Amino acid sequence: MHVSDLPDRSQDYLKKIYDLQEWGSAGASLTDLARELGQRPSTASEAVKRLVSLGLVVHAPYGDITLSDDGRRLALMMVRRHRLLETYLLRELGYAVDEVHDEAEVLEHAVSDLFIERIDAAMGRPARDPHGDPIPDADGVVTAPSVVPLTDGPRRGTGSSSTGCPTGTPRSCATSSSRGSSPGRSSRCSSGRTRTWPSCGSSGPGRVTPPVTVGRSPGGPTPPVR
Repeated sequence: MHVSDLPDRSQDYLKKIYDLQEWGSAGASLTDLARELGQRPSTASEAVKRLVSLGLVVHAPYGDITLSDDGRRLALMMVRRHRLLETYLLRELGYAVDEVHDEAEVLEHAVSDLFIERIDAAMGRPARDPHGDPIPDADGVVTAPSVVPLTDGPRRGTGSSSTGCPTGTPRSCATSSSRGSSPGRSSRCSSGRTRTWPSCGSSGPGRVTPPVTVGRSPGGPTPPVR
């Protein structure tokens, strides 16, 4: 089965289950899916039953919903489409980071595999999307960075590099970027209060919710910001 054989809504469900699992969940609940996709729980239940019948998801009674091997393969096709489209919209068409997600949500159902391959090649096969999430390659291989939440992040005087924030949270990404923390950008920590990302190369402290993730800089502490 190819992902294009599925209705748009089924594609959305597979991608959303993958998204939820990617950020640390063992699986997705019907409540999670209904909320994230703006559906009633009864509608989400019927959609999941269809995916179960196709062998794409596994759903034990009262348990989490997880992807089967085939379901993960198809979900990664959609994730690849979405993240490459976001990257193309930002790099080549001048979209803002908080605009690309909604636009890619529409376009991902209409484009062909050939189009996705061409824009991937044209951009030099980027490793991450504008939110810092890893882009699966054409074989469905994902190379994920080693990250920790900012809430568990660097100590005062240590270096870090912001790698991303959860897919579907463009406002949080735009806010963190405006405060000096954006995917791929290195920064130093000037104070270390719990659940607050302090001033890191910007003029004042700022809370980031949900947590943005960072990769610790190699080589140990860096000089504190002055």
